[in-house]
Amino acid sequence: NYVGEGLEPLNFRELQSIEQQLETALKRVRTRKNQVMHESFLELHNKERALQEQNTALSKKCVKFMSTKSKDRWLLTTIRLSYPFIQMWKQLKENEMNDKQQNTQAHAISKVMMPPWLLRHMNE
Repeated sequence: NYVGEGLEPLNFRELQSIEQQLETALKRVRTRKNQVMHESFLELHNKERALQEQNTALSKKCVKFMSTKSKDRWLLTTIRLSYPFIQMWKQLKENEMNDKQQNTQAHAISKVMMPPWLLRHMNE
């Protein structure tokens, strides 16, 4: 009867009863359908909120990571840029030490009273 077949032998009251049963069943179907749609909506809304929270957390991690990386890059760049100056300073200090050592040796040698021509030869 739900598909509308075999209705010819039925009288008015029976047809009215079937119609009422169909309307009641249709209301139940629509109510259940609306309930399922509402539950799906709530579930999707909760998933959306969870995804937004994850997105926010990942964005914060990304910003933190990028700022850390940029600090690391800055430090490496600073070290690379300052390396030649450090090397030059180190070389200057070594030269100063060598000069002091040579002056000390020359001074010690000059105390021995060596002839100037021999001192010149030793300094070369």
